[in-house]
Amino acid sequence: MTICIAAIAENKKILAITDKMITMGGGVATRYEISENNKAIQLTNKSIGLFSGNVLSANEILSVAREKIKSNSNSSTLSVLDVAELIKSSYFEYWATMLNNQVFCRYALTLETFMQNQKNLNDDLVKEINNILANTNVGVDILVAGVDSAPHLYLIQNPGTLNSFDSIGYALIGSGSQHAQLSLIENEYNACISEKNGIYALLEAKKRAEYDPGVGQLCDLVIIGNTFNKVTPEKTSKIVHEFSESSVELKRIKEEKATNIFNLVYAS
Repeated sequence: MTICIAAIAENKKILAITDKMITMGGGVATRYEISENNKAIQLTNKSIGLFSGNVLSANEILSVAREKIKSNSNSSTLSVLDVAELIKSSYFEYWATMLNNQVFCRYALTLETFMQNQKNLNDDLVKEINNILANTNVGVDILVAGVDSAPHLYLIQNPGTLNSFDSIGYALIGSGSQHAQLSLIENEYNACISEKNGIYALLEAKKRAEYDPGVGQLCDLVIIGNTFNKVTPEKTSKIVHEFSESSVELKRIKEEKATNIFNLVYAS
């Protein structure tokens, strides 16, 4: 229950926006917004990780990945793909650990020993476990966006698959994605868009995503170019206010034009 968008602008920058809603599952779903909720995690000097889904699992995966990045002897020169691969491996390790704790411990096995010894195990047991593997989902999507020699967008999903969205120019995750994507399509968003128009388009897409009840009104905005710039809450508040004023003006223009069209329909 969220919206996270990362996009390329001017073929050299990354723009990212997220909401700040927290959704707790259980018998009764609970949703609330807090300004401290951070879905945009800085990974390196020029890359960021955005997540949707299970907050605890996502933070655990990203925490492990950040330690891997930090301990890498070439951390200062890691490409965005290198960073994404480290998150991919952390994601798979989390998935495997979850299976070991919840499934394989019953059979005195691990995922690794199961994969190595399937031929020697009971057929029904193998079928049952493979069915569990196919249906076990961490419930987390992670977007990695950043700039090295060029801007890049990577999506990591269960159980640790990685896909590039560079050719599309933007990527979205979360329950508000469908609404937000329609907005980006209507704005003809592409990787060549200017930074100022790109920021406005992301604000518009974020606003559209709020039609989904799991998407909050608060937001974080990040821009990565020559430097990593996470816009302060004070500036973000002013930006959202300015955007809201433009929305009011657009509604006024729409009403004016609707009246003109109506008059033309019935003009003699």
